[in-house]
Amino acid sequence: MLFNSYEFIFLFLPLALGGFFLFCWVGIRSLVTGWLLFVSLIFYGYWNAKFLLLLLVSIAVNWLVSQVMARLRTKLLDGRSMTNAIRVLLFLGIAFNLGLIGYFKYINFFIDTINGLGTSLGKINDIILPLGISFYTFEQISYLVGVALGKGRHYNLPRFMLFCHLFPSSDCWSNSERPRVDPTVSLAQLSLRCPQSGTRLHSFQHRFVQEDRHR
Repeated sequence: MLFNSYEFIFLFLPLALGGFFLFCWVGIRSLVTGWLLFVSLIFYGYWNAKFLLLLLVSIAVNWLVSQVMARLRTKLLDGRSMTNAIRVLLFLGIAFNLGLIGYFKYINFFIDTINGLGTSLGKINDIILPLGISFYTFEQISYLVGVALGKGRHYNLPRFMLFCHLFPSSDCWSNSERPRVDPTVSLAQLSLRCPQSGTRLHSFQHRFVQEDRHR
């Protein structure tokens, strides 16, 4: 779904913004978060719903790894930047992410290379490259590194999910000029403050405008 498509302008965006401001008016932060997650999943799944599961598995694995690393960091009392356990978890997390990209983007290239040496491994047909897999994967790797080094806070699962696939970002995944997102800055912007008593709007609006500038 593109920003300039009729279904986005006249259907999706009014519903997304309407629900956002409605739940802000109600004043329940969990409803605002849940609504943004819901519309973001719809936005991503509109292209190919079967890849929603892949996205959710990727998010869950990365968040669990970061959760364990964050807990291990709280036990560091001797000034060390990392323990061996944190290094192992970081390695496994990065390996998982690169494995996903390697399978969907390079498995047939690898097979063709091996076949060119005189072997016959066949070929895996019908591999569809998931939308934005490189971008959301490397964003999560950046987050894992930040948590491992203690350079960023560890956030709860709903806010981490918004960081990974808030829908203005999702549409820019196919844009080769999209800038790398700093997890520390991006997640800090996702502190949900509803527009009440003069407080600032949720960074939903800010991020929407910032992402649209790079299209």
